Amino acid sequence: MELKRLQSLIKWMLVTAIVAVLGGSVPSLWVTVASGPKPLKAFRQHDQLRRGLHQLRLEVNHLAVVASDSTPPSDPATQRRLDGIESSMERAFKLVESSAAGTRAGTAWRQLYESYESRLQPALLAFRRPGQSDLGVVRGQLLSSRDEFESLLGRLDRAAVEGAERGLNEVSSQQLTTAAVAFFVAVLILPLLVIQRANLNRSLTQMSTTVKQVKVAVPDPKMSEDLMKVAGRVRELESANEILESQVAELRDLAGRAEALEQHPVETGLEAALKFLKGRSRATLGKDGQLGIVFNLKPEELEKVQPLLQTETEFVKIEPPAAPEPPVVEASKPTILIIDDDRLNRTILRSCIAELEVNVQEAENGEKAWQVLDGGTHVDLCLCDLMMPELDGFGFAKRVHGDRRFESLDIIFCTASTEKEHVAQAAEIGVNQYVVKPFNKEDVLKNVRIALERSQSRKDPMAVAQERLGIDAESYAQLMSMLNREVTETITFVRTALTRGQRRAAWTRINSLRGSSQMVGDSGLVQAIMAVERELEQGDVFFIITELEKLEEANRRMGQVAAHITKPGRQDKPAENLAEAA
Repeated sequence: MELKRLQSLIKWMLVTAIVAVLGGSVPSLWVTVASGPKPLKAFRQHDQLRRGLHQLRLEVNHLAVVASDSTPPSDPATQRRLDGIESSMERAFKLVESSAAGTRAGTAWRQLYESYESRLQPALLAFRRPGQSDLGVVRGQLLSSRDEFESLLGRLDRAAVEGAERGLNEVSSQQLTTAAVAFFVAVLILPLLVIQRANLNRSLTQMSTTVKQVKVAVPDPKMSEDLMKVAGRVRELESANEILESQVAELRDLAGRAEALEQHPVETGLEAALKFLKGRSRATLGKDGQLGIVFNLKPEELEKVQPLLQTETEFVKIEPPAAPEPPVVEASKPTILIIDDDRLNRTILRSCIAELEVNVQEAENGEKAWQVLDGGTHVDLCLCDLMMPELDGFGFAKRVHGDRRFESLDIIFCTASTEKEHVAQAAEIGVNQYVVKPFNKEDVLKNVRIALERSQSRKDPMAVAQERLGIDAESYAQLMSMLNREVTETITFVRTALTRGQRRAAWTRINSLRGSSQMVGDSGLVQAIMAVERELEQGDVFFIITELEKLEEANRRMGQVAAHITKPGRQDKPAENLAEAA
């Protein structure tokens, strides 16, 4: 009787354990099989749809800019821009159509495409080939259809977001239901297993006591065989009891997790992280769809997250380098050329302007002064006598202002003549300032200061840099070309160093460019280099990539300026007009 009772208890405990395992695992397995790759597929479709909509929105905004431009549609450049807009919109339409098919955003997609075929595309065709129609009316129709198309884009965008949220909510609801089912199964099975385990222990204790009380006077083969069977069953029951104890512990843990899930609804990992770190995160979208999300974590938060990042991502720890003091570039002094055949007059003029922070050079006549200018020496102002041998003041002024290299150079005539003919002749060649002999220091200083201020106000940073270096336009262009190649090599080095985690080497290499760029005088390039330095110090890798792209653009512009200067017939172009020429 006791043996049969033990067998019955064991059978029911096994059945209860099987039911407990199935009750905890089958719902989870069912949810996993039912959902399958749907969440990931929905997320990819939504991401693809949003990228397509973003591209369409960019192109219609570009179309509005083209339509509002005063350039006629028949212009080849405008036609190429319109071709690019149409081809880009066709690719975006294919992307949106493939991702919106079979989703809740299908209706909004059909309305958008019908609006494009019925209104925007005909209006665009009429704008490209206006024919006999009024161009203003065609532009108005194109802008009106574009506004309607952009409104439908916003509707499709909202429909896509609502569909994605609805899909995530459905998956969350299924997971919550599964957790609730597992919790209730654990609540029902756990007490039953505890009761059955207590009955089994009681039966084993009774059987053990009975076996010990058996007195065998004469060995009975049948009794011995039965006892061996009972001992074997006892050992089996003990092993089964250990298995049941481990399963009971797992069920208790499962019940606790189910209760926690029931109290806290399930959220996706990214959504929970963004909510938790609201106000402490920022994102950037780089070239080729590179999305970077930066979280500002506290030290204790970073210690918890770092092991997960090291196993699941390419984790790079960046140490900000210590920034040295930036080099100081001193401004160059203006240069004044004194031209007079009388050495005493040159000495008097030099003493009159001695208190000014200027460089002074001298020439005995106009011909030697021209040799100084033509030899490449940069001069900001000329104090020139009228009556001189070889080449007088009028001849020197005509030659200077007739050369494009020196057409903006200021000249002050120093003369004792006040005849109206001389004044009129000087005005014809562009000289309107005089210093009358005998020289008065205050009068000389006043005229020189006015001329220097006017000269400095006309200079841009590149012209100032060329003057400071004391080189001609062709040498300055070669210097810019050398810096252009150095910047290109540095950008490649920085990108390679970032992929290898060599942040300090990247910062040192980019910092070395600042002094060279300041010497050249390209303020745009200097600002781009400093922006990359700042991002390197902050440690945001994706923002560094964005600033590197801006530095590439500034470097490309500088290369165009250098190439323009070195073209045949361009070497004599003044430095003030270099940026405009490019």
